[in-house]
Amino acid sequence: MAKTMHLRRKIAKLLVRDLGKICRGTGSVREMDVQVPCVRQFFGFGVGDRHLVSNWEHFMTVPKVLEKVKKEVRGTTLVVDWARFKDEIVKKLWCGCEAAELAEIEKEAFDMMQWVAEQRVLKEVSRETTENGIKVTAMIGREEAAETDRYLFHYRIDVENQTAKDVRLIARNLNFYDSTHDLNASVVNGLGVVGYTPLIHPGDSFSWHSGCNLPTPTGTMSGSLEFTVEDESSWERHISMQVMSRAMEHRRLELFRDCALETFSTPLPSIDLKAAPVISLQEQTDWVSLFSPKR
Repeated sequence: MAKTMHLRRKIAKLLVRDLGKICRGTGSVREMDVQVPCVRQFFGFGVGDRHLVSNWEHFMTVPKVLEKVKKEVRGTTLVVDWARFKDEIVKKLWCGCEAAELAEIEKEAFDMMQWVAEQRVLKEVSRETTENGIKVTAMIGREEAAETDRYLFHYRIDVENQTAKDVRLIARNLNFYDSTHDLNASVVNGLGVVGYTPLIHPGDSFSWHSGCNLPTPTGTMSGSLEFTVEDESSWERHISMQVMSRAMEHRRLELFRDCALETFSTPLPSIDLKAAPVISLQEQTDWVSLFSPKR
């Protein structure tokens, strides 16, 4: 019994320590940026209180423990009631409670430890930069193709508008280099991203997934994103431009620039294309049983 209590208290300490490392703040309310891994599907979505554009159901998966103690979600930022987390989870692990509730808390604590470890790894493979009031974050993943000599890289770009103005993402310029520094692919004055030219309100964000393939297992990606500041009268012109065919993309881009009150570019962060580490726990080990009394 003493050994079981020791393990519970150890896991309580680890939870407080590791979760504290990915949270901001030191008071009773803390914030964390939830990292979402790259996936195969190519899609875009907007996150914000006033603006949402999506062709994919966007959801942010967090452990059951955090669902219990979260105060609010702002975009991909999770606001946690830290005091409640310590009362609801840590205190019960440390001091004990009824057997049925304790077994559930033990399982939730293990799930939480796994999630925190994954978040720390994902944070390591993400890069960000801020310029002209636009914060750009990039995350990379890689999948090795078994039947070819090409390597498929997935990437996600998050764009957050930290200015006081509405901005529209109208173009992308991207360069993909292999490990020998040869230019393998490029996009010059590409209209929007994944079929969108999203209008991003102050405090809101827009994210999209896409990919590229290279002949080498590593490489680099660089480029920039072009934005415009518009007045409301230009929004109707934007809607009328949607009927233009794909062959007229360059004309649409010219019209965006002509309608803009201001045009500016923001560089992408320095991005290394490489295999991202993956968290994998030993499935054959029943960790929950370590904290359960033997019958």
